[in-house]
Amino acid sequence: MPDLLSNSKNDSDDNSKSDTSSTMAPAERQPLLSFFKGAATKKSPTKKQQKDKSPAVTVPAPLHSISSSTDDAIQDTDSYTPNYGSIGESSSSPQHYRHRQQQRQQQQQEQDHEARQQRHPTNMRIYIALTLFLGIIFMASLVLLLMAPRFAQKHFEDGVQLQFQQASIVNATSTSDGVNIITMNIVGSITLLGTAYNLSRHIARVFGDIQLLDTTLQVFQSPPTTPAWIPSPPPVSPYQPSSSPAIYQSSLGTIKLPGLTLSSASNVTLIDFVTQFVVVDPTGLMNFCKDALTSKQVGWQVIGSLPLRVGWLPMENSLALDKVINIDGMDGLKQTELKDMVFPGTHPLGGILLEGTVGIYNPSKTLSITIGDVDFGIFLPGGDTGDDEMIAVVQAMDTELLGQRMNHFNVKGRTLPLDDNDTNKRQLMEQFLTRYLHGNASIVHVRGSNFGPDDGDSFVGSHPAKSTNKVPDWLQKALASMTLAVPFPGATQMDIIQSLTLDNIKIDFSMVTKGPLVSCDSTALLQLPKEMKFELDVVEIDPIVYIYLEHDSKEPFAVLHPNRPCPSRTIHRSHGGETIPKDMFMVKSRINKAPFKHSVSSGHRKCIGI
Repeated sequence: MPDLLSNSKNDSDDNSKSDTSSTMAPAERQPLLSFFKGAATKKSPTKKQQKDKSPAVTVPAPLHSISSSTDDAIQDTDSYTPNYGSIGESSSSPQHYRHRQQQRQQQQQEQDHEARQQRHPTNMRIYIALTLFLGIIFMASLVLLLMAPRFAQKHFEDGVQLQFQQASIVNATSTSDGVNIITMNIVGSITLLGTAYNLSRHIARVFGDIQLLDTTLQVFQSPPTTPAWIPSPPPVSPYQPSSSPAIYQSSLGTIKLPGLTLSSASNVTLIDFVTQFVVVDPTGLMNFCKDALTSKQVGWQVIGSLPLRVGWLPMENSLALDKVINIDGMDGLKQTELKDMVFPGTHPLGGILLEGTVGIYNPSKTLSITIGDVDFGIFLPGGDTGDDEMIAVVQAMDTELLGQRMNHFNVKGRTLPLDDNDTNKRQLMEQFLTRYLHGNASIVHVRGSNFGPDDGDSFVGSHPAKSTNKVPDWLQKALASMTLAVPFPGATQMDIIQSLTLDNIKIDFSMVTKGPLVSCDSTALLQLPKEMKFELDVVEIDPIVYIYLEHDSKEPFAVLHPNRPCPSRTIHRSHGGETIPKDMFMVKSRINKAPFKHSVSSGHRKCIGI
């Protein structure tokens, strides 16, 4: 029986332990063989013992457990003693196995703890370095964010150039509460120079594009017109013009600048927007417009806080803007013309209707203005000693003064009645009409008028009535302060006198000069130029008659000129003059004792002067 158990056990172990036993050394296999022999030679229990102890019978640890723990047991032979107990001993081998397992786990935990202790200083150094690095980046970013606006301001003050290629006044209106508003179209550019452009590129590369937000800027005239010794109210803005820091100069108005994004591809950002200019100082704006109309160059000084946002940064910064913008003036509008002037009839309010086309060249590259319907007065120059005399008032319709072009617009108005007591005005008017009827141009002055041709009784005493047009007062006053010299063309038809006859001639001799005096009845047929489509009533004439010996004579031999004007009477075809040719009228007069003088001059024409 023992042999059989030993043989069967050995046979089973040959298959299960073949690989393990083959790798063991002879010395290592000896304890294991002794264990098996001891177990095989031990006396088997009786059947009664087996019955009594069957509930407590235990089998030695499985061979594969013994095999798996063999290596650990062999590694520590001094502390390990194989269990050679009988099959009935139930707790010796499993308890020892669990104890060894616990020891191994404890040893493994101690080894892991030591490894972690060795790695801990390295990890701490990495954590500290990373924290310091992130802290430095945070502080640098914070400093950059705090110092960037001041640093940018320093460079943007001198590195930003604001230019207007076009500043057009599209419309000018007044609100019900008296606020003047100008609608303007601004076309220009913002140029970043040198360091400012490099700075903007670096900022845009790190944080994103630079955006200028909506803002309202104050506009001053540059250079200021306020004298240093005249105090003016302080401006609305806390900023003061840099050109006159000691002078409190009120702003002309405020202008709204819309938001835009600075170009990252170029140092030039184009601007083109329509905005409103709210007038704060109408008198100052009137003076500025006067300078703009008469000067070659004027300037705006734009002052205010310019808010901006940089890329993805959530905060907004602001820059103090103080820039002078140079604007080309109109230089007096010296190139003018008046053409297609006609006199279609009489005006219901008195005077003669007149219509024509006016051309004005605006030399400015920047400044343009659209003012709609505006009233102008036509004046005859008074010379060096006298004042200009107003002879007509017209209204210019759809008036535009666009830059660098000849602007044409239609005018329509009327002449003003002459005052019999105003000898200076009457004399100027006679000279003007004489030149006009002879085809000669005359220079007239044109200025803005505060009344129009259809404004009822134009004059109350010496003060004209109020205009009914919608041009703001400040603009009307600015136009009235500027004088345009316009050539008034002469008549296209110069042969006014179609025929002249002298009847009932009587010759006397002067007791003073001993020269002949001629008295006669004169009859002249006149034809007005085609531009004058109204009936002319001639009440007196001042004839100068040149007398020729022959019809084909080139030079007159005598001249007949009365010492004073002669009364005359006008006969029109529609008023009993059926024999008068069409488009003509007759003037009859009595010449009384006109001196008859021998003529030695040349170049005279067969005509009389009216």
